[in-house]
Amino acid sequence: MRTLIYKDLLHPGIDGDGQVLWPLPDDGFSWIEPSSERDLRRAPELEKLLKLGQWIDDRVDYADLTPVQWLCFRIHGRLLRSYTKGTDTFIHMRQLDWRKTVFASIRDGPHECQGPGCLEHTWTEATCFNGTFVGQATTLLVYAALGEDIEWLTPSRGLSLPDEAWGLLHAERQRQMVFSGGNTHFRPPSYHPDTNIWKD
Repeated sequence: MRTLIYKDLLHPGIDGDGQVLWPLPDDGFSWIEPSSERDLRRAPELEKLLKLGQWIDDRVDYADLTPVQWLCFRIHGRLLRSYTKGTDTFIHMRQLDWRKTVFASIRDGPHECQGPGCLEHTWTEATCFNGTFVGQATTLLVYAALGEDIEWLTPSRGLSLPDEAWGLLHAERQRQMVFSGGNTHFRPPSYHPDTNIWKD
């Protein structure tokens, strides 16, 4: 299975009151928790997760849509890449999120746009390496060593990395382990249990 599609009665990522259901980190980077990492390791062929809203067109094969086409359907989607060497696994997930547009008015000040046409998209990132968070700086260095752009749109699993990139990931994990006192399941000070994310 390469694509997992699930349906929601509401517009993807937005509840009936227009609130964001899936949290969006301010800096664009979040942590894939160990429980989620285990689930992703158990599904080594899974590359895309799509959350469809209430406006589903039965004539569309959503599994075949490209991430660029997701924008037309306002799909909340996730793309997965994993890099593996022996027992080491680095997982990078890119998430297409939607949020309400905020307009600034001279008279009224900032306010949210109302209506279905008032959503804007953004890509956010989530990472993990053997159960620990990989920050934005290290992730950028890993992709530089790989010779690729961090903003990829082609998912894949079981990829390889150059030794330099593995060295960066091990150094980052060691830094996290020192910071946490060796606890692989530690939750950093800025960890938010209601969102399962923490910031670099």
